[in-house]
Amino acid sequence: MFSFKNFFLAVTILVLLFSLFLYDYLTVEFVFANISQINIWIEKMGTFSILAFFLIYVLIVAFSIPAASLFSILAGYLYGSVTGGILAVISASTGAIILFFLVKRDKSTKFINSVKNHKSFSNFQQGITRNLYSYLLITRLLPIVPFWLANLAPPLLGVSFK
Repeated sequence: MFSFKNFFLAVTILVLLFSLFLYDYLTVEFVFANISQINIWIEKMGTFSILAFFLIYVLIVAFSIPAASLFSILAGYLYGSVTGGILAVISASTGAIILFFLVKRDKSTKFINSVKNHKSFSNFQQGITRNLYSYLLITRLLPIVPFWLANLAPPLLGVSFK
């Protein structure tokens, strides 16, 4: 029988396996050593390459794999500043939305508890309490808070999606 928890567990295991076995491929060194092959693949695949990039980027953000910054830069480099910028924003936003709802749905895991105990979490909580919209905007635009924390803290602090 299908359940959200089983689906989430299966996707989490797949992402962990992907990140463990393909971690060497998610580095700046690997990407730029193989940039010509990547460009050839993009030319061959056309629109499919954008979809593949989007899906990989969404999974990276949704599961807080530390490669989002690389993919933001890579989007602009591979697809140009306009298309790459739009692709990066839409991909990162989609991943963050998925993560928001996953965390909002189940706040009782050990990982979530460790996030709540992180020292930056209390700073984030104080900032949101003082001025919700300004603080969320600043944490998105400036690297003040780790990216994973900026995505996890709002649903943990009861911030609504709207």
